[in-house]
Amino acid sequence: RVQSIYDYKGKINPGLLQKSWEYAQCRYEALRLRFSWEEELVQVIDKQGALNWQYLDISGKTAKERKAYINSLVSEDRGKSFDLQSAPLFRVCLVKQEERLYTCLLSCHHAILDGWSDSVLLNYVHQAYYRHRRRAQKIPAICPPGQPTTGGAIDDRRAGMFPVGRVEGYPTGISFSHRRRYC
Repeated sequence: RVQSIYDYKGKINPGLLQKSWEYAQCRYEALRLRFSWEEELVQVIDKQGALNWQYLDISGKTAKERKAYINSLVSEDRGKSFDLQSAPLFRVCLVKQEERLYTCLLSCHHAILDGWSDSVLLNYVHQAYYRHRRRAQKIPAICPPGQPTTGGAIDDRRAGMFPVGRVEGYPTGISFSHRRRYC
């Protein structure tokens, strides 16, 4: 398993971030991947994905309580495994610590994400978030019927890397940091 922890310093709209992760799951088949091994081992790509998303608001706790809560959440999540026969093989948890401080925990099976694809995926999620933020009233449906997904592994080498640090192009800008742990 791979566990990544992202800290956002800035105002985040949780609903739009969730929608952005749903878009990513639609775009990248690896996020709808599961395995079957009735006769032989095969990869199965589901047409539609069900995002494993959780949003928690702990902003009413003290700084010490929030730190302990996040550490406990990360530790507990690290102990959870993935059922390889059931998609998705990743989960996302967004935690609001303060009005302008959020922590996002992304856990996945190593079969679907690696160091390169993690950056590409996060770049896509953030680009989708910014697009949704600019036109929040007109967000198109996810995976419209008959619309093909781009498919494949998360290896779009044309995608730019999401910069660590201050993010430009967002009205208020956010500061972003990242930690990765292999379990």
